[in-house]
Amino acid sequence: MKCVTIKAPREMVLEDRDITPKPGPEAVLIEVKAVGICGSDIHAYRGTQPFQSYPRVLGHELSGTVSAGTGDLEEGQPVTMEPLLRCGVCYPCRIGRYNCCTDLKVIGVHADGGMCEKIWVPRELVHPLPPDSSLEEGAMVEPLAIACQAVGRSRLSKGETALVIGAGPIGLLSLQVAKARGARVFISEVDPLRLDLAEKLGADATINPVQDDIASRLDELTIGEGPNVVIEAVGSEKTITDSLELVSAAGRVVMVGLFSGKLELEPVGIIRKELDLLGSRNSNGKFPEAISLIREGRVNLGDLVTHRFPLEMAPEVFRDLDKGALEAVKVLLFTAAREAGS
Repeated sequence: MKCVTIKAPREMVLEDRDITPKPGPEAVLIEVKAVGICGSDIHAYRGTQPFQSYPRVLGHELSGTVSAGTGDLEEGQPVTMEPLLRCGVCYPCRIGRYNCCTDLKVIGVHADGGMCEKIWVPRELVHPLPPDSSLEEGAMVEPLAIACQAVGRSRLSKGETALVIGAGPIGLLSLQVAKARGARVFISEVDPLRLDLAEKLGADATINPVQDDIASRLDELTIGEGPNVVIEAVGSEKTITDSLELVSAAGRVVMVGLFSGKLELEPVGIIRKELDLLGSRNSNGKFPEAISLIREGRVNLGDLVTHRFPLEMAPEVFRDLDKGALEAVKVLLFTAAREAGS
């Protein structure tokens, strides 16, 4: 089968490889239809993804149809995949937080992923999709589940206010999940086009920190209180420290943007406000919530997908994304098995 393999940073090829080995008797063979390019995939391409191993078939956001599997899934049934292989015995696994398993292996990072034509996946990681869902929606379930995880970690409730920093795919999805919870949601982003998209997706206010004094603007929007929740979806020292300064007293800051550097923090501010500083990694049991949000029409996924390419063009697409020659929000790759109009 055709696979997109990253041999080393900035060395990606299209090649023929054997199908991934069947991981056990209760496994499902998925014929991949669509696979998303995640920000972490770009980090892997550049060699800046701290968890990435090489050589590797990337791809952890996918949709497809059942080609072979267990008796409870029919051939041709549309499905998506939760990409987390966990040990099941460590402390996080024992308390139900397998997303931070101490021996976690992510499909597409530590094990070969879905940028290929077919992939074997353990049955417990396969989630059926509604019959009327599109291939694009199916490939967006995994990033939507990450947004559900981030918002869930924040304990955001109806009537509260939230600031999302960063209008990339996870930020824009977090915006929609937070709105679905009944919160007022503001979003900060330096790209005017992404701010326009955030407004279209329901943001109660958009802020460009290059043009606006973000602290003053938030004071106006929250009557001097500050947002009760900040979801940091950029992953930089400045945006993380800004989050701690901007959030309200007794507020919660959720770090979902990937940042591998070191931070200089002033603990007195965290103590004075009695803040909760929370990490959010992958997702934990959020696929059903994400699929329900899609089925109920409470999120807009189509407007996030700005570019679509055949799988064979992946090396070229990654080169363009790396160089900044392709200004995209979300890129999807489709195999030759893509169905017309889907």
